Amino acid sequence: MLYQHLYSQTEKGALKVLSLSIMLSIASSAQAEDQTASKSEAPDIQKVPDKAPDTVEQLPELGTESGEAAATDKAAAKLSFNKWYLIGGGAAAGVAALAAGGGGGGGSSSGVAPADSNPPTSPPDSGTNNLAPRSPEYYNTAEYQNRPDLDQIKAKEAYSNISSTAGAKQAGEGITIAVLDSGVNTTHNDLNESIDLPNCGTQTCDENYGEQDSGSHGTHVAGIAAADKDGAGIHGVAYNADVLSGCANIADGCSENATTTPALLLWSANQGASVANMSFAYVHSSETRGLVASDIVGQPVNYSDDALKSYIFGTAGSVGYQQAQSAFKAGLVGVVAAGNHHNLDENLNPEVQQSSIFTMAPKVYEGTSLEEDVALQWISVVNVNSNNQLHSSSHGCGDSAAFCLAAPGTNIYSTVPGGHGYKTGTSMAAPQVSGAFAVVAAAFPGLQLPGSNSLSYLCDSSDGRANSRQCHSKAVVNRLFASADDLGATGVDAVYGQGMLNLQAATQLIGVAQLQGENGQVQNLSDSTLDSSAASGDIVGQQLSEIQFVAVDSYDKAGFVYSGIALTGSNNQQDLRRVNSDRYFNASVSRSLSRVVLPGGVTLSFAKKGDQSFESLDGLTGTLGFAMSKNQKVFFSQGLDASSAFGLMADESAGVKKLTATRAFANPFQSFNEASRGVHIEQLLGQSLTLKAGAFQGEPEKASRGGVDSDFESLNAELSTALSQDLKVSLSVGSLRERDSVLGAEGSGIWDSGQGSQTHFYGVNLNYELTKSTGLLMSYYQGLTRNRASHNAIVDHSDKLLSDSLSLGAVTELDEQTTMAAFVTRPMAVQSGQAELTLPQGYNGSNLRYDSVTLDYAPDQRQTDYEVVVRREFPELNAFGKVNLLRVENANNVQGLDDTMLMMSVGFDF
Repeated sequence: MLYQHLYSQTEKGALKVLSLSIMLSIASSAQAEDQTASKSEAPDIQKVPDKAPDTVEQLPELGTESGEAAATDKAAAKLSFNKWYLIGGGAAAGVAALAAGGGGGGGSSSGVAPADSNPPTSPPDSGTNNLAPRSPEYYNTAEYQNRPDLDQIKAKEAYSNISSTAGAKQAGEGITIAVLDSGVNTTHNDLNESIDLPNCGTQTCDENYGEQDSGSHGTHVAGIAAADKDGAGIHGVAYNADVLSGCANIADGCSENATTTPALLLWSANQGASVANMSFAYVHSSETRGLVASDIVGQPVNYSDDALKSYIFGTAGSVGYQQAQSAFKAGLVGVVAAGNHHNLDENLNPEVQQSSIFTMAPKVYEGTSLEEDVALQWISVVNVNSNNQLHSSSHGCGDSAAFCLAAPGTNIYSTVPGGHGYKTGTSMAAPQVSGAFAVVAAAFPGLQLPGSNSLSYLCDSSDGRANSRQCHSKAVVNRLFASADDLGATGVDAVYGQGMLNLQAATQLIGVAQLQGENGQVQNLSDSTLDSSAASGDIVGQQLSEIQFVAVDSYDKAGFVYSGIALTGSNNQQDLRRVNSDRYFNASVSRSLSRVVLPGGVTLSFAKKGDQSFESLDGLTGTLGFAMSKNQKVFFSQGLDASSAFGLMADESAGVKKLTATRAFANPFQSFNEASRGVHIEQLLGQSLTLKAGAFQGEPEKASRGGVDSDFESLNAELSTALSQDLKVSLSVGSLRERDSVLGAEGSGIWDSGQGSQTHFYGVNLNYELTKSTGLLMSYYQGLTRNRASHNAIVDHSDKLLSDSLSLGAVTELDEQTTMAAFVTRPMAVQSGQAELTLPQGYNGSNLRYDSVTLDYAPDQRQTDYEVVVRREFPELNAFGKVNLLRVENANNVQGLDDTMLMMSVGFDF
């Protein structure tokens, strides 16, 4: 029976009791504000009026688009240029006008190459151990607060996500948004830094460029998408993006000779634009709503009817068709306002449940060579109010639901010539999506379509049909669809389509984070864990914390930057970074076993294991010895430290086992495996020459602490002799095989040790009798470990690790019952050994860039234990008392992890 007190002194110097026990074991419908403040009046911050007018602005008149839309017997042509309307081709009693709109639902989609039909259903997760981003509040500036709609699409949360995202391009940096509209006031204080000057030189190019706004619509739209972040006024969704102003074909627009929309799209693509915002729509001859497909071809709508094509790009082979196809193949994405109406009752006017005909390109061109080009490169946008409900003036998504989004377009405060003002309509909702496209496109240069998408071949460089620009553009749109918040009926619906634009979700993981090797192989980041051992301390974690790498989203290869520590799992090194006082406390218990001598030279030494019963062998620790002859003995052991049978630990004259609370003098290549079973033989070769040989099998100590089981086998041979009357020497050689670990360290994923490791070791032990009452002790072990892990695409494991340990001590008998000892121990640590990591650490264009990182397994600081022990025997009581004073520095080979412990024990021998 043993009673113990343990005291531990922290580095703050406070003495505390740790334990006392017997045994210890997370189209625009807004009016510009009547009194718009100019930037010169309020250069720092502009106060936004509390309430904006909620009326739908009438937009500039649009000119004829094309001569291809001939009059049909289904509708009479109307060629009049009524103010406020865009004339779209003179057919089907329709005229076209600038529109403001929005809308969307959420879920899977149908048709050609929809958003992935089975996106992961788990909530977006920013991952584990990815770099700490800037707080969303960092982006909650006065400019941001002047745009409440930015909060509605969760823009500041997206900026926060991107601050730790691969590529580090924030808010649309490097992306050009073409605003095809009434022109843009390019000298506006909130836009002048965003304006992208076209590379012109031809009359047509010059005429396409909208350097001035013929009204205010285009300037307002441009500000919503990409107004500068300059400390005053407002900023756009993609405040670092560039704006290319194009003159749409509108009456009284910014060009007297405006070109057709397909030609303008191609011009935009040739000027480097990635997305074209088109906040205009055809309107019905009643001038109260948008022109929809049924107005042109009747019910039921046959979207393959060529009459509908005349309102968009024209029929196959036409100039407009070819121009549009070229623009799409260059990666251009079109974002189109769904259209406005005059607050009509949808039950009396069911047409307003459909978005305008110009939004229907993916439906109209199904079955043509343009089908795959326009798929996921054309977005219809409806207008929702501040409560995320369809605005009373907005058309619904209708048959465009599979490629439709909802976005805020109600009372949007943005730039107008001379200042700022409010507007409402789908015209205001569309640039929210255009800006969002730029934000996501810039943040994720390596984005690809999910493999389940029918157009994923565009992302496969080995496929002759691959097109990297289209791949990236479609992947961005797909991500916007997949991350949208569901509104209305569950899934994709006819009102809100794919759902509400959610930039926060669009900039987070949709699937799971994966490591992609240079050879293209991928594995889940969460599969990689490393449970380091004290042999290396926390040096691996320290080095990994200083590097960064890119993990890609399993859904679409979106890249996210993580700290290297994420490669080790969430629980890495927790045990290493604390002093395990219990271990020292338990080790201070006298290791003497109850011993019984039986007839025939049989000895039984045993003890009960912890609080287990004697009902099975699992509850026992001990040895069973047989004297095979006068000079030979065989011992079978169960539940003992394998090192206790060899070296100074087995030398009763040294008395180490009864004294130390540390691993002093133990063979470190066996002693980290505490529980073992085995057999060893002692053979007396001569008067003072003894040979020991043994084989042991067991599990590491950490298995009992909840670690991963890792069996080991060890072989040891020791030759001991007395070189003189005062000096005893023993030499050990042996081998340790770990099945799933390397010097006690275990891992999975990229750290998977495969077939474990093999260590060959040797040791020298000296016991020198300085005087009859005082002895000096020394023990040194060194091992060479070969890692049997197979190399993978990320980690090239070191195949050789050199490690060693050293113990020194002095033991003196103060009297017949009292022994005093002092020990200094440097437990096992790696001396040399490295691993080479090849990690994606950024991008070269849209491709991951790989760099090599070398990890050193040798800790910077070695653990050192300083121990003083006094033990007193009380033979008349079969009892003893012991006091251990222990100073541990750099525990577990972790720099600065120090502690001082005082342990007092009283025991009884039976």
